[in-house]
Amino acid sequence: MAPGDTITISGCIAPLLEHLLHKVQLLREGGNAQDNYYFRVQRDADVLTLWIALDDADKANGCMHFVDRSIAEAEIVAHSQDPTRATYLIAETTAEERDTRGYGEVRAGGVVAWSGATIHGSEANQTGRWRRAYAVHFVKPGFSMQEGVPTPDLSKLNDAQAGGNAGADSAFHSRL
Repeated sequence: MAPGDTITISGCIAPLLEHLLHKVQLLREGGNAQDNYYFRVQRDADVLTLWIALDDADKANGCMHFVDRSIAEAEIVAHSQDPTRATYLIAETTAEERDTRGYGEVRAGGVVAWSGATIHGSEANQTGRWRRAYAVHFVKPGFSMQEGVPTPDLSKLNDAQAGGNAGADSAFHSRL
């Protein structure tokens, strides 16, 4: 999927998880992740994320970025614990991959979309402006989970973030 591509959704899709996110002013860069690392849906193509900008999102205030190779490949990469944030896992990428990423700059009300295997993250907010968004993850009805692969426990995210996970993006996660 490249900037400006049209997304065609055939058949029905169902919401799986939603987030309200806000990157406060002068917050550092977040790590990279893959949505299907958490969901463990059998086919990555069965996961679609829509990220709806509530404020203008650009490089200066921490818009979404995407590792180029992951857009074409459906490989789920290893994730490791973020040493500074207890509830965050980071997708392992090379320095070259981090230097060759695309950006999802979008005006308020605009939408950025990606598949479950796309490695994505956000830049530091270097401005005095907010960067808020509403994200919804969808799956195709009848999807199946990968067998024998443990699914990370998402239930702890709200508790940890409500407890003041300093320096993190504020978020509320809700299974739909």
